Amino acid sequence: MMRRTPAMSLRWFPLCLLLFLLCSCHSGSGYRIIGESRIDNLDGRKLYLKRYADETLVNIDSATVHHGHFEFSGKLDSTLFAHLFVDNESLMPLVLEEGEIHLDFSPEEQRLSGTPLNDSLYSFIRQKGVMDGLLSDIPHRESALIMEGYDHDEIVRMLSAETLRIQQITERLVAKFIKANYRNVLGPGIFMIMTSAYDFPLMTPEIEAIVLGAPQSFLDDPYVSLYVRMARENTEKMKSQSTDD
Repeated sequence: MMRRTPAMSLRWFPLCLLLFLLCSCHSGSGYRIIGESRIDNLDGRKLYLKRYADETLVNIDSATVHHGHFEFSGKLDSTLFAHLFVDNESLMPLVLEEGEIHLDFSPEEQRLSGTPLNDSLYSFIRQKGVMDGLLSDIPHRESALIMEGYDHDEIVRMLSAETLRIQQITERLVAKFIKANYRNVLGPGIFMIMTSAYDFPLMTPEIEAIVLGAPQSFLDDPYVSLYVRMARENTEKMKSQSTDD
């Protein structure tokens, strides 16, 4: 029988280490959120991480704010698009993915960083925030033009054209981001936020453009699937009513 030498044993070490690392990778990943709040009335209150499931929002995790600081941590079977809530009010969206996430929010702004999808999400949110700011500035521009003595009809014409331009840029920005993220949680997540602003599900040209050519994985998302089905039904009802009239 061949005697096992120390040198032979050492040759097995890299293989054993590789097998250990592979097994560790399949044992489930974890997230950690380190948060800081500069909103005074949140101190001592409980924050909740929630996600959309079974046509409603369900709790994932909770944490209490102590002296402006809070922390979430847990295991993940898959990457999740979630929202940070206080009571029934959504404070901000975020992605639960493996790694350490840093969250900082105040009455003026929200900042989230540390993991790839969250970095992408908040880059998009900052871009959209610029467009939202331009849109919210329209009433101030109207007041300024009145003070400068512009004719009312001219003001309406100028600002209507500017409002439409900003809205179209925003729609293209949102659609482009969703399409770029069809195959991860950001696509369906932003689609949900976008459509929640509507009074009821409806197939607008913007929604049709997003759905057209989308991969099946995006269309099979529970929220996307439900919204598209209800929107098509509502659109058909409206067409039928219009024909009857």
